[in-house]
Amino acid sequence: MYTDSTGTSPRKAISTTGRIFTNVGNYFFGLSTNFGKSAIALTDDLVITGLGTRTVIPNRLAYGYGAMSNTSSTLGSMFKTAGTVLKVAGYAMLAYEAGSAVYNNFNNANLSFDRKITDSIVDVGFIVGGATIGLKVGAAIGSFIPIPVLGTLIGAGIGVLIGSGIGYIYNKYGDEIKVAFNSAVMEIGTAISNGYNDLKNGWNSFWSFNWA
Repeated sequence: MYTDSTGTSPRKAISTTGRIFTNVGNYFFGLSTNFGKSAIALTDDLVITGLGTRTVIPNRLAYGYGAMSNTSSTLGSMFKTAGTVLKVAGYAMLAYEAGSAVYNNFNNANLSFDRKITDSIVDVGFIVGGATIGLKVGAAIGSFIPIPVLGTLIGAGIGVLIGSGIGYIYNKYGDEIKVAFNSAVMEIGTAISNGYNDLKNGWNSFWSFNWA
């Protein structure tokens, strides 16, 4: 199975965009909170009193901050919702890629049954591992950059590079990895089977021995 080694697959683009939208949404929620605090601090209207008069001037600045808080909150909700939808779509595409790899292996008449199983494990491991490692490492690095959105973009770019590197390794050495993994699994299975048979034979010999 071929995995995208360039980092330009639709799944990667959708997942990365989803992360960016989510972080933009969080940024707007942060703005909304700050504007709201400013509005609360400026809630008192300006009161001018004179001889027998009392004039109340509404604090327009407080109203402005309140409006900006509401607008930022709305934008934050929109971006976070879009980010969630895109992330779910990315996960669905990831599951589809992994499922397709397993399906193709089990429909490959040139593979033995044990190879169908071990090749599927390798394929799914590279697909899910490449996406997960790139995502986690990129997000961790991006979190150290305090500039909103920019940190997310840099982290996403690093994540794509890591995923692309894993994809490159798979595309170049995937066949050798599959053969080696299958051989290792078969050897472990043979060792377990031989150990079980030795234990079983020893147990039977113990009870069949004439102790009289």
